[in-house]
Amino acid sequence: MPFEIVTSSGTPDDGFRQYVEQRLHSGLMRFENRIARATVSFVDLSGPCGAEQQCRLALGLVPGGEVIVERRGASAKLALGRAVETATRELRRRLDATDEQGRRAP
Repeated sequence: MPFEIVTSSGTPDDGFRQYVEQRLHSGLMRFENRIARATVSFVDLSGPCGAEQQCRLALGLVPGGEVIVERRGASAKLALGRAVETATRELRRRLDATDEQGRRAP
């Protein structure tokens, strides 16, 4: 699954990028064949003190559609974890509403 990381503080370092990749892979592995792309954005909501981070996770789905989740946390890693958990629940809900032929259940 190709992914992009966007931060308000510039380019993320390699360690953080690897962490994001691992967290996305482990959390969304079950749905990899249904995800065309992922964009992860981080914003520091509290200015220079860094007490609250927001993560926006946008997943482009196959054959179409999108799941967008925004979650906050005391750190970027915590916000990412919350966003991945919420996205997993949403993807599971959407798949449960789909029958074997790929059509929406009534």
